Formats: sequence, C-alpha cells, structure tokens
Amino acid sequence: MARYTASRAPDDFNRIVERHGPMVLRTCMRILNHRADADDAAQSVFLVLAQRPQAVRDNLAGWLHKVAHDASCRIVRERVRRQRREEVKARMAPSSHSPDDSELREELDAALVNLPGTLREAVVLHYLEDRQSEEAARVAGCTPATLRWRAMKGIHRLRAILTRREVVISSVALTAFLIKEAAAAVPAAATLGKLALASGAVAEGSRVATLAHGAVKAMFWAKVKTAAVAVTIGGAAIGVAAPIVAHLPRTPVPATVSVATPAPLGVNVSLGGRRPFPDDSPWNTDISREPVDPQSNVLIASIGRDKPLRANFGPPLEGKPVGIPYMVVAGRQPRVPIRFGTLKAESDRGPYPLPADAPIEGGAEDDIEMRRCLLIDRDDWKLYELIDLHRDGAGWRAEGGAIFDLRSNALRPKGWTAANGAGLPVFPGLVRYDEVGEQKAIRHALSFTCAKTRRAYVAPARHFASKLTDPKLPPMGMRVRLKADFDIAGFPPEARVVLQALKTYGMFLSGHGSDWYLGGTPDDRWNLSVLRSLQRVKGSDFEVVRMGKIETE
Repeated sequence: MARYTASRAPDDFNRIVERHGPMVLRTCMRILNHRADADDAAQSVFLVLAQRPQAVRDNLAGWLHKVAHDASCRIVRERVRRQRREEVKARMAPSSHSPDDSELREELDAALVNLPGTLREAVVLHYLEDRQSEEAARVAGCTPATLRWRAMKGIHRLRAILTRREVVISSVALTAFLIKEAAAAVPAAATLGKLALASGAVAEGSRVATLAHGAVKAMFWAKVKTAAVAVTIGGAAIGVAAPIVAHLPRTPVPATVSVATPAPLGVNVSLGGRRPFPDDSPWNTDISREPVDPQSNVLIASIGRDKPLRANFGPPLEGKPVGIPYMVVAGRQPRVPIRFGTLKAESDRGPYPLPADAPIEGGAEDDIEMRRCLLIDRDDWKLYELIDLHRDGAGWRAEGGAIFDLRSNALRPKGWTAANGAGLPVFPGLVRYDEVGEQKAIRHALSFTCAKTRRAYVAPARHFASKLTDPKLPPMGMRVRLKADFDIAGFPPEARVVLQALKTYGMFLSGHGSDWYLGGTPDDRWNLSVLRSLQRVKGSDFEVVRMGKIETE
C-alpha cells in the first residue's frame, strides 16, 4: 500500500486487489445479493482506492469494508427509489425473531460499520478474510493476543448492535455465520483486476465511475464538516478573546500556583501555561532524584519488562476521537444537577458546570469507553470529572463524579474512587498537545494503566480496584519514572517532550487497562509516527519511585 501510494505502480495495486478483493466482493454480495450490482460496487471501491490512496491510514481492510458497504448502500438506495413507499416500509420493518441467513446478511455490514475502527478491522481480518491470528495481527500492527481480544470484543459489540436493531443472535451463532461467510464462494476477482484502475481507464459516466465519484464526494463533505466544526470553535474562541484577557479569576490565586494568560474557552484548548494544583503538589514535584523502591524490579516485571510504552491517544480514528477530551468553561457556566448511580456514596454532589455539548470520551454514542467527561472551570479554578455520563431525559445521569480544587493539595477521602480506579484526578495526568506542540514542555506527572493491580493503594491515590493480594503486583498510585540514563536524543522532538517529563515527573498508575498505556487527549495535530516512536521505550526502561505507606483498606 505504501509503495502504491508513492509510485502508483500497477503491480502493487493488483496485489492489493488480489489480497482484499474476495472480502470486498463478499461484502457487496451480502448487501446486494445480485452479481452485476456487486461487481459494480466492488469495482467502484478499488477505483476510489486508485484515485485516493492517501485517504487510507493504517486500517486498509477496515477502510475497504466501509467503502464497500457505502457503495452497496448507494445501489440499495437506487432500488428503493424505484419502489413504492409501502414496499419500502415492508422491506425495512425490523424483525425480533432469530434471523435466517438472508436477514442477517442485510443487517451485518450495516452493524459492522458502526464498530470502532480497531474492532472492525479485527473482525474483518480474523473472520471475513479468514486470516490466522498471527497474520491478522501483522496486518493490524498489534500482537496476536491483542488481535484476538479485539476480535472477541468486536463480536460482542457487533451482537449488541444487532440486538438493538432487533436481530437476535448468540455470539457463538454470529461467529459461526462470519466463518461461513468467509468460506462462501464468490465471483472471481479477475473482473476487478481487468480494470486498469491505476491508469484511470474507467469510462466517464459509467455506473462504476458514478459510484466512485459518490464515495469521493462523501469523503470530501466529511472533511468539510470537520473543518467547519473547527472553524466554529476557533471563531468562538476569537470572538471571546478580548473579554477573556481582561477577565481575571474572581478569587485571588496563591503565589504558589503557576499563573499565565487566562485560558480560552472550548474543547481541548490550551491552558496557556497554567498548571493545575500548587507547585508543591505530588503532580508537580520533580522526582528525578528520589530513591528507587526496593521492590522496583519485581513490580516492573509484573507489568511487563519487554512490553512497549503506548500512547492511548492521537488523531481521530475512523472519525472517532482517540483519547480523553476536556472542556474549559467559564465561571458563569450554569450548573446542573447530576443523578448518580452505583458510585453515589463516593461522589461529590455538585451541581456541575456541564454544557449541553460537553465532549464525552469515545464520542457521544460510544458504549465501550468509560464515557468520562472532564470540565475545567477557568475562573474558579476547579476540575469537575464525571464517569459513564449519559443524557437522562432533559437532564444527566452518571455513575459517579468528583470535584477537585486546583488551588489545593487536598486529596479525596480514603477509599473513595473517582473517574479512574485510583481515585486520582484524570486531567492532570493527560498528555496534552498544547503542552507538547506549543509550550514544548510538560511540567507535571502523567498517568498510565496496567492489566493487573494489587488490592492496595499508595498516596496520592485513594482507592484500589482489585481483589488480588499478590505483593508482586503494583498498587494504585505507584509512581514510575524513565531511568536517567535512557537516551532520548534519537526521538522526534515532540516525543522527547513526553519522555523528558517521564524522567522529571514520572507517571502514576491510575487505572486498569492495557499494560504501559499512557493517557492523553485527542487532537488532529498528533503525528502518528511520533506517537509510535514511544513504543521504543520498554517496561525495563522504567523504575519505581520509592513508595510511602501502602493502604489496603
């Protein structure tokens, strides 16, 4: 794919068609159930690829599936327009009984498109393209274990989507159906290869060209929509810039708090150098010369000495944000009550300065992420964090919420959780692009996750999230730092900013997740190659900073 993008060589294009053509044809046939229509749709997919190879990032299989689905749906819409309204209504009526193959085929690809990009890629590679775990993992750029986990998670998510569409099927039956689809005979892919797509030898005005043009047009308007949102947010920031500069905090700020130009309002905006919490906060303390914990080697080994550091944030993937967003609001932002769920007893009651358009982790409709919402009151200098946030009629509900005074070092009560398993604030531990790309420095600790933790925590954490008591496992709040002799000179400049912070301030273990996953905010400006360079750092390059009293209650 990289060679074709660079040189447009027909041989490279033919290899792509040979590898992915059967999956694309099967997808089109499932939706259309008509040979000629499926051929047209499949050829349009590869025509789009030939014309716009730069539109593909890393997820080629998932991208091809989505374009195939969209092209097939355009043909379906052509059919529908030729039918009477009553026939359309009858055809689209949902079914709550166990589906036969034809019904499931109608719903499958529409549901697949709604999977997050990495999960859709895993399902497509592992099931629809019938690849072994090792080969599928190599294509997806992850380990076989991760690929299998994504495929399993994708199946469960796919079943949930189908259930919401009133198609009832078990996970076992869905897996069996996908395997059967991968083994199904398809029309020979030779018809795709006969098109000299790399040379653009497709008749202008033909159905294939029209379908391809529709796909390219849809991509264009998606970009326009994204740009319009950015311009709207940028314009709003510009419009309020003058009063913001003149609007100082209503409460005097202690001299120990770093103060810079007041932050603008909006999503993932720069704080202008202002640092949460006082300078002597654990988050803002230089720990580069602190002694190493006696159990450092054992604790690091329990997480994984050979496992890489990974950025759990970046540019959008398949149109969805990657990372945890935040929003800066004004002190005059109206406060709203929140109806809390299972974590009510450990939640700060509020009310919370929650705008109707507040960003939620994973996107408004995502049900895999923790759906955290982070709000910073710029004027009163407080942090509001909610977890599992949902609309509740005209109001809001969440599993729990925490409020932090950013002028104070006060911790939450012992045993209280927050928007992460450690009872720590989420926002201070995020890698933010405004610090990395604009200020060229991160002046606070970061946060990371690992898969297994101990039933214990160490300050500043206030909560554990495990039943395991093995002393070899790390407690919540454990702080690690990058070893002083680790050479960061060969890394890209933006990566060096992150790595220097890990040397100076380290990172707190804040929750459960994949091992050595570093938290951060979503931003279009993140460079994927820079973020991937962080994977050159391994667990063995870290050491545990000496811990204080370990709490078990």
